[in-house]
Amino acid sequence: MRNRVVSVTVFYCCVWLLAACSPGLNWRSVQLDNAPLQIALPCKPQTQTRPIALGSGTVQMSMTGCEAAGGSFAVMHFLLTDPTRAGEVLGYWQKAVMAQAHVADADAPQSSQRVADTRWLPKEALNLPQSQHIFFTGVDGQGRKLVGDGLWFARMEGASARLYHVVMYGNADPKVVEMFFPSLKLQ
Repeated sequence: MRNRVVSVTVFYCCVWLLAACSPGLNWRSVQLDNAPLQIALPCKPQTQTRPIALGSGTVQMSMTGCEAAGGSFAVMHFLLTDPTRAGEVLGYWQKAVMAQAHVADADAPQSSQRVADTRWLPKEALNLPQSQHIFFTGVDGQGRKLVGDGLWFARMEGASARLYHVVMYGNADPKVVEMFFPSLKLQ
């Protein structure tokens, strides 16, 4: 009986691993060029940096991301020279993403949802109320349903704070979530 339980357990673990490593998802460990962070992405990423207006100023935001199996995967980050504003800027960044995704106000009745938890936040992240893992649904620019699953957090880097947004769009498969977010490693 014990051998049967072990065999069944091994079988289901193999099925889970094969599903997570399907041909559409070719997982690879990626070290960001200009930030102390490593993450697994399911496809070959592209990176770009550009100025973005965020709140009361402009930041040089870097983004590393790719698309695979109907989903988009990305890591965005920038350095904030005034670390005392990290929580404020993270909150503004969350609101900007929610507005762009047409996610209705969390207190209003709607078909969209916004659920927050802290399960995947790195231990090295600053302890800020705005450091959150948020699953949300909204509408994209073409009026189609949009599913997003993202982390927002900050970490001290010298005398500054680096702010991060790690996000998946369009792929709500729990196996993919289990591969993506836990692979995040701050260095």
